[in-house]
Amino acid sequence: MTKYIKHFITITKHKYYVAIECFKVGLFWQGIVHDLSKYSFTEFFISAKYFQGNSSPTNKERVERGYSLAWLNHKAK
Repeated sequence: MTKYIKHFITITKHKYYVAIECFKVGLFWQGIVHDLSKYSFTEFFISAKYFQGNSSPTNKERVERGYSLAWLNHKAK
């Protein structure tokens, strides 16, 4: 399985579990829109490039580049 597929599965699982917890406390809209930007072209492909499966891809990107473009895009949303 490619790292792009593995990264997609990881963020989808995360989004699913966050949605379940949001729905439990009545935060339906937040549960639906939480982390949608992670599927955007900028965030998804950069994060997938640095995907390792056991740690944050943004941390790996920071080590290599000195900053994380994916994180900068994500936190601006």
